[in-house]
Amino acid sequence: MLHKPSVRQQWRLKVYNLVTSTKFEGSIIFVIVLNMCQMALSYEGSSETVKYLTDVTNLIFTSIFIVEAALKLFAFGLAYFGTSWNKFDFFVIIASIMDILLSANRLEGVSQHHSALSVAPQLARVLRVLRVSRVLRIAGRYKGL
Repeated sequence: MLHKPSVRQQWRLKVYNLVTSTKFEGSIIFVIVLNMCQMALSYEGSSETVKYLTDVTNLIFTSIFIVEAALKLFAFGLAYFGTSWNKFDFFVIIASIMDILLSANRLEGVSQHHSALSVAPQLARVLRVLRVSRVLRIAGRYKGL
C-alpha cells in the first residue's frame, strides 16, 4: 500500500501530490498513447529517416518514463515496489533501456555475431507495447469510459 508522506517531508509530499494527481496521470497516459503511435510507425524496410526519427523519439519517451518512475520512487519510497503495476512499469523501463543500449551496440556492429543479442531488441519492443495495458487499467477506473 502506498502511504502519503508526512507533512515534515515537504518535498516528498509535493512530489507525492504531483504523481498522484489526475493531471499527471492523464499526461502520462497521453505520452503512452503517443509512444504507441510512434512504435506503430516503425516497420520492416522503413527508410533510414524513419528509423532515425523513431530512435530519437524512443529516447525521448523512455526518458519521460524514467523521470516518472524516479518521481514515484521519491514520493513512495520502496513502497513503490509494493504495487504490481509499478513493478511492471519498472520492468518495462529496464527493458526499454536495454533496447536502447542494444540498438546502440547493433549500430556499432557489436551484436551481429551474437544471435541472442540480435533478438533482444525485438523482445524489448514487445515489452514496451505491453505498456498499453496501463492505459486499459486506468481507463477501467472511470466507469463513464
